Amino acid sequence: MIVRAGALDQGNIGLNLADAERRGLTSHILFLAGSAINSIKDKQGRPSPRLGAEAMIQAIEVHRSGELRDVSVNEHLAALADLAKRKRLAALTQALRQRYPQGIR
Repeated sequence: MIVRAGALDQGNIGLNLADAERRGLTSHILFLAGSAINSIKDKQGRPSPRLGAEAMIQAIEVHRSGELRDVSVNEHLAALADLAKRKRLAALTQALRQRYPQGIR
């Protein structure tokens, strides 16, 4: 079993999944995203693992949809944030704002 962990979050899980798919390793990799889930805060400023997990699921669903397949690595975060806003993926939008405070519009 291969493990990917450390700095794995809602903003880059799609890139990591795409890399694993290109290498034919998807079923052999365990993705660990502890702080990306546990550190996301709710509207009251309290850590909310439920919100963080929901955001991760939304990011994975975006990847599975293929909507960002042709987006470059350099444009991925901005495109993901735009898509999350456009589709009203509230948990993902909130997580990206918290994880990348200077990196998205």
